[in-house]
Amino acid sequence: MKKRSFLGSLLVLGGAVAAAVYSNKQSRDLLTSEFEKAKQDPKAYAENLKETVNTKSQEVQKLAQEEINKAKEDPKAYRENVTKVAQEKSAQYRQKAQEKSNQVKEQANSKVEEIKKKKDNSAPSDAELEANEMDGEGGASNIHVVTNENIDNVKAEDDTVVVDVNKDNK
Repeated sequence: MKKRSFLGSLLVLGGAVAAAVYSNKQSRDLLTSEFEKAKQDPKAYAENLKETVNTKSQEVQKLAQEEINKAKEDPKAYRENVTKVAQEKSAQYRQKAQEKSNQVKEQANSKVEEIKKKKDNSAPSDAELEANEMDGEGGASNIHVVTNENIDNVKAEDDTVVVDVNKDNK
């Protein structure tokens, strides 16, 4: 039963790896040939795969044991070395981040300049300026407020528009 579940696990694992690797043409061709090998002799293929996994795991275990032994021999030196390596990697990532930040800033500045140029090129005409002319109090110069008390003083020739506002009706 254990052999069957192990083989099933290997096939599931192989399928997951296959799905990840199946993305480009060369990988698909290689994967197809591996599936053909597995179809021809599943037991031998599983044994071969098991040996490969064992070999790789032993290599990783050996490297891990070497690192543990280094740490045990001189913990202070090992810690300093690890810190140094981490700082170097960190500096590399900070440099990349700074470069990306500068690139984004340059793009933003160029967009701002582009917008400013468009704004300068689309200056309003003299007619638009006259229509938008403001008086000293912040209002347009062609608008006058007329109350009931001074309505008689407004001349008919003026461009003034009279709007009757009754204070009692709110």
